[in-house]
Amino acid sequence: MLRKGVTLIELIIALTIMSIVSMAVFMFFDVGYRVFDRTHYRAEVRIDLSKAISRMELSLHRASGITSATNHSLVYWIDENGNNVEDSGESMNIVFSGVSGEALVFSDSNGDTLLIDQVLDLTLTYDSVLVNSIRLVGISIRAVRGNEIITVRTKVRPRNIL
Repeated sequence: MLRKGVTLIELIIALTIMSIVSMAVFMFFDVGYRVFDRTHYRAEVRIDLSKAISRMELSLHRASGITSATNHSLVYWIDENGNNVEDSGESMNIVFSGVSGEALVFSDSNGDTLLIDQVLDLTLTYDSVLVNSIRLVGISIRAVRGNEIITVRTKVRPRNIL
């Protein structure tokens, strides 16, 4: 007798094998997606931190004098007109509230600019305790995206301070 079709046992075995292969493929893609997602968050926060640090470095390099310096904020001025005097509109501020999760803000005569949000900590260090003697500013920023926490550090030497 000639058989046409499949038995119930053959069908169950085929479905079991297909289910195992499908689970393996799903797990492979799930692991890949998680790695991509983690890498994406890490890259995003690194790019944001690099932009923030670059903006602060470029501005601090041009600083003509430092007015106020604390662990979480720095007020300095850039002599735009070359008269060696701090005029209105020449003041710059790097401000962090000190509250974890808040934004890091850069203020100048054009208003406030958000440098990076979700900052865990900003630490500013100086080579001198006297504001008039500061010649080197250390910057350390910790920020978070998702579960990724990244820390970036740099030191900046203002070039125009006499």
